[in-house]
Amino acid sequence: MKKQMKRMLAGGRWICALVACCAIVTIALTSCKKDMDEFHYTIFVQYKGIEQGEAAVNWSRAVMNIYQSALGVSSMEFTRSGSQEECDKAVFEACKKAEAQFSTLPSGTGDVIVHNSTARTQPYRRTIQ
Repeated sequence: MKKQMKRMLAGGRWICALVACCAIVTIALTSCKKDMDEFHYTIFVQYKGIEQGEAAVNWSRAVMNIYQSALGVSSMEFTRSGSQEECDKAVFEACKKAEAQFSTLPSGTGDVIVHNSTARTQPYRRTIQ
């Protein structure tokens, strides 16, 4: 009887050790921070000028083209890979370079927002007057 009890306890320790190892591995794998992620961005241009119609459309289109060119993208939605800090910084710097081309814009007023929908942040926001 004593031998059976010792065997059960020894077997129980082995099972407990196995469960503990599985738990540690699971926690380690699920809590590891990824160094490289993919972040999805959207460029929003909102015209706020007095003029409406074709003038507003032309202004919005010109602003969007400037920012798309600076960011090296061809649509209002784009993706960057890396850490959030690196991606947001690269987007911000590209948008700041785009500001040098504001003198080529038709007259108008509005806002430009670049939204990081993955991280739910706005790495860039600017009012153009």
